[in-house]
Amino acid sequence: MALGLLLAGYFHARRYGGVYSQVQPFSLKELGATALRAIPAFLMPIIIIGGIVGGVFTPTEAASVAVATGLLVGLFIYKELKFRDLPRLILRAASISASVMMIIAVANIFSWLVAREGVPQLLVGFLQSLSDNPWVFLALLNVGLIFVGMFMESIAAILILVPVLMPVAQSYGIDPLHLGVVIIINLSIGMITPPYGITLLSPAVSPSAPSCA
Repeated sequence: MALGLLLAGYFHARRYGGVYSQVQPFSLKELGATALRAIPAFLMPIIIIGGIVGGVFTPTEAASVAVATGLLVGLFIYKELKFRDLPRLILRAASISASVMMIIAVANIFSWLVAREGVPQLLVGFLQSLSDNPWVFLALLNVGLIFVGMFMESIAAILILVPVLMPVAQSYGIDPLHLGVVIIINLSIGMITPPYGITLLSPAVSPSAPSCA
């Protein structure tokens, strides 16, 4: 994945090099100063991941810690946030959360219906009739998940598909952690793939920069 991202970045920079042209010569002094300015931002992933791994708080609580850390850093260290901006940001976060919660509510109902009707068991029988090779299942799963991610929001897709796919994957002897990584990566690819391509949308695109969409 890292190699693929590096190659994509390299070819994009070669094609649109003018957008990324260097405006000042490189210097170790400037690199050191930039690294020092970035230390407060680097603390956020350290606090979040360290807190979860160390058992200080749960992944859900980590979201609250991330918000609090981001507010403190933005308000008092970088000073890019102002107190007058907080009501607008809170209202925007509430509206986004409400829409996501509606999606989750409907997806949970659908997942319950799928489980009640025995769809996972039917799918296990169907796939095993095609092949008992786990690599064949994973290949089909990769293609299917990318296709789903092209048209469906990722949270809803996870809530609907994981209860169906988990027993199927276990019947093939696939580790749940492996399955989780496959699902997340493929849905992420789907999120940058039209026609849905939600992560390709930006509220503000520089007129000098090429549009990815």
